[in-house]
Amino acid sequence: MDLSEYDHIIFYFGNIDLRFHLSRQENPIEATKDLFQRYCEYASKYNSTITQLLPIEDESRKIPKSGMYKGENFFGSIELRKELRMIANEIIMSSGIDQIV
Repeated sequence: MDLSEYDHIIFYFGNIDLRFHLSRQENPIEATKDLFQRYCEYASKYNSTITQLLPIEDESRKIPKSGMYKGENFFGSIELRKELRMIANEIIMSSGIDQIV
């Protein structure tokens, strides 16, 4: 998708990846590093700002069925999801792209 027609873009990546997909990978830490480096490479092609990931939701949070994946609200422990969030945000912070914290 070519986004060059826009003057400025704000990207928010990763919420669904952290809630469901990255913890399922054989090596979640390496998968997170790879994915967020690719996200930042993509965002750097445009006049953009990237938003750091929001705090990890507690499992007690009520999530509508439309927010579930394969009948689950979350996958992986909250500790792992917090660690993956920290890794993702470190990559975003070191990317040189303008950020929203």
